[in-house]
Parts: sequence; structure tokens; C-alpha cells
Amino acid sequence: MIELPIIYMKKEGDKQWHLTMKNNSTRNIDRIVLTLKGTLVKRYFTLSVSDDNINWYSILENYNPEHTRFDQDNWSLYFPSSHYKYYQITLIGKDLLPIDIVKASIYSNKTIAPQYSYSPIPHHLTQKDSTNKKSYINITLDEAYPIERMTLQVSGSNYFKRHLSIYKLLNEFPLCDTVISTFNGEYPRINLACKEKELCMVIDNEDNSSLKIDQINFDQYDRYLVAYLDSTKKYKLFFGDSTLTSPIYDITSFKDSINHLISDISIGTINKISANNQQPTVVTNKYKWILWPAIILVIVLLSGITFKMLKEVSNKGKSD
Repeated sequence: MIELPIIYMKKEGDKQWHLTMKNNSTRNIDRIVLTLKGTLVKRYFTLSVSDDNINWYSILENYNPEHTRFDQDNWSLYFPSSHYKYYQITLIGKDLLPIDIVKASIYSNKTIAPQYSYSPIPHHLTQKDSTNKKSYINITLDEAYPIERMTLQVSGSNYFKRHLSIYKLLNEFPLCDTVISTFNGEYPRINLACKEKELCMVIDNEDNSSLKIDQINFDQYDRYLVAYLDSTKKYKLFFGDSTLTSPIYDITSFKDSINHLISDISIGTINKISANNQQPTVVTNKYKWILWPAIILVIVLLSGITFKMLKEVSNKGKSD
């Protein structure tokens, strides 16, 4: 990996922290890796680029590196391949405490930008077109699913260019602030890194007729795990438990040494493991016939003992 020198990191007039790096390499960049001292905080980033450190252009907005980090202390930012002299990361959120960024790096070999796959997430849409020239679309999911991209199927106008914001709550900072349009002839796609059960989408119609969101398709990143496996053994992959801690393996120390293509393998059947899935112990009736004879035997023994005790008491009374 090649280190990107950090020129400065400070809070500027917008009350947000800005970190500026200088690119001295001659290659295009499509990924920056931030190395941090251990932290569990969540931050959203905006990435801007410049050739003179004066005029800046945004190429990545509201990015959550939580979904693309490969270990506890390294966050990756993926973006369209480009070559600028300066790269600036803005930590979104006014008056937030900074995070301790040790260094910024780029890979010396070409990296692969994340790929998306359609995710059939169950959801429900409700839309209200308000008199303030805005449309409010509530998106309710069955569970809090990770969402990296949304594709909107829109009707109401053949040609449009509208400002759109997505919120967790309307009175909070937006998770996404972008523009949707029909310029490329495709359904609008919105990059969004969040994990929520309910979202609110606001479209500014201005003086145009309201757009109608007919359908939303959700996409998630294709995620990969690198492991050294023995073909003579069987392996199980456990995931989905929020209380699990990340394992520590030796192979983590060699992640930068893997410079060849790795074969992909597929996983087998996915089974949910829970206490409700445990099979109850089956009680067999194989020896049920022994029960009644045993009860009769106990009754006979108790009767015999009782009769003997009564007889002894009677004989003792006569002798007295």
C-alpha cells in the first residue's frame, strides 16, 4: 500500500472536520483506506477532489464506510476511478468530535469497486403530496435491513429533475441528499448506506406536478470473505448474531500479500439456529408395560409391611 500524506485535519467554518490528503502517485485512485485507532463510532463521509487545493468537486456523498471496512481499524472508501492532486474527506455532522485517523493509504495494485446484487426486502410504501410542493414517501420495512442502493420506479412525468432527501426522522440530518433525473434514460439510483426499519423520502417538486414512486428495489453490496481452506474438511459459517465478536486469525496479517486471483466457492443451505429450533426430547413408550406391574408390586410390599407392623403391635399389647 502507498501512503497518502495528510496535509491537515481541522474543523472549518461549516463546523465539520475536514481531512485533506495529497496524491503524489501517478496512478488513478478508486479506493482510499483510512487507518484509525480503535473506535466504535459511526461517521458518514463526503469525498471531494481538487487539482489546486482551492476549487473542490464532490465525487462521493453521505458514505458510510462501516459496510466496507475489512477489519476493526481500517475503513475503505470506494469511488469512481480518478486522478487528482488533492483528496478531502469531510466528516458529516456539525460539532462532532473527530476520530483519530493515523494514516490514509491507497493500494499499489488495482482494486475492484464493490458490486451490487438485488435484495428482495419486504417493504410497504405510502405517499402524501403536500401543499408545500413536496411529496413525502414513507418506506416501512419488516426488519432493519442493510441498504446500500435504492432504485426508484417513477411515474407522473416523462422528464424530471428533482431534489430528493432521505431521512431516518424528518427532524434529523438527512441520510442522503441528492438529485434524481431522467437524463440517462434509466430509473434513478440512490447510493445509501444505512440499516433502518423505517425511512422517509422527501421530493421537492417545486412548481411541477408531483412524481409518484411506484416501486423501490433495494440492492446490497456483494461481500466476500478470504480464507485458507482444506479441501478434506467441512466448514460452517455462522453469522447474523449481533452479540458475536470478530474472530482473530493469522491470515489477517497476510491480506496485502495476496496478489493473485482467488477462486470463489459457494455456500450450502442456510439454516437459522435458535432455541426454538431445538428438537424436544422424544419420550418412548417402549417400556410402558412395566409400569403397572411395578405399581402392583409396590402396593403388595407396602400392604405386607403394614400387616406385619399391625400384628407385632397386637402381640405386644397381649403380652403387656
